[in-house]
Amino acid sequence: MRLLIMTLLPLTLLVTRPATAALALCEGAQPLETVVSLMAQRLALAEDVARYKWNQKTGVEDAAREQLIITKLKEQAVAQGLPEAWSETFFRAQIEASKNVQKQLFADWQQNHTALFAAVPDLNSQTRPKLYALMSDLITALTKAWQPLQQPQCQPVLDKLVREKLGKPEYQAASTPLFDVH
Repeated sequence: MRLLIMTLLPLTLLVTRPATAALALCEGAQPLETVVSLMAQRLALAEDVARYKWNQKTGVEDAAREQLIITKLKEQAVAQGLPEAWSETFFRAQIEASKNVQKQLFADWQQNHTALFAAVPDLNSQTRPKLYALMSDLITALTKAWQPLQQPQCQPVLDKLVREKLGKPEYQAASTPLFDVH
């Protein structure tokens, strides 16, 4: 009888507590949480970027600058052992998600005839350094999370983290590459 209970107990945990069971089976949940948290922090800065651009009356898009940033980040990621093609896709997705946030804000502000904002952080001296630091930290975190990202038993944990921290529709583009690491 005791053997039967010991055999059925892990199965019962899987059925009754799938999120807890997935967390227990996923070695590497902490690196995944770090990655998703850094992504959320980066996307939170998109509002400061948008307010600066709104005040300067510039557009959201800057294709040449975006490509330079993606190339630089991809090179840094590859130097730390991440796959080149995946890294490019990942960083392009981060920029697209940020632009999605900015475009949504611009649309809201246009519709509401929003005036210029007061006390907006300077993009070049304040916000971009924060973005660069976050991206550097993100590359390091991705390196540590690379193995868990590839483990099927970690996908439920990753899915939960993404829903909790990147649940806004305009953030969705950022998380897509996390689920396509194979």
